[in-house]
Amino acid sequence: MGNAAFRIASLAVMASLCLGAGASQAAPVEAAFEHIGVRVSDIDRSIRFYEDNFGFRLGRRGDFLGPDPVKPEEATESAAFLVLGDMTLELNQTRRPRTEPAEIRRRNLAGDIHIGLIMKDVRAVYPQLKAQGVEFLGPPIYKKRNNTWYAHALDPDGTRLELQEHHAVERAK
Repeated sequence: MGNAAFRIASLAVMASLCLGAGASQAAPVEAAFEHIGVRVSDIDRSIRFYEDNFGFRLGRRGDFLGPDPVKPEEATESAAFLVLGDMTLELNQTRRPRTEPAEIRRRNLAGDIHIGLIMKDVRAVYPQLKAQGVEFLGPPIYKKRNNTWYAHALDPDGTRLELQEHHAVERAK
């Protein structure tokens, strides 16, 4: 499966999970993936992190005043939209009341998110990113069942980044 086909299939699976596909007998609504939003404690630091380490580019940026469904009336928020290929990453920082980074981010709990990035060679970029100060949860690991190398890194606020290197899987005939 090529990168474009893999990306489309991945987005379709993610959209079906997010929209609760299979939860009811009703037909799913038509939807397409648009962006991933991540709350950060320092938007400038996070923009630099994603630009410098992974090649995202700043699409647009702005400041907003509440209310909306997820912010109280007095909230002031900054948002930045970073683009990488067809993917958009929305970074949000609540300036009042201030967004504080979590000291300990628990994994595998409902609501935990991660951002998946495809790399040509995870084992080659691992030491480079470590030298640039990117924190990893461990060295790259290989999963034979899908012939893929993985490494899990953290952004400045602890959001998990899943770096993947895919190879064709040979199927038994």
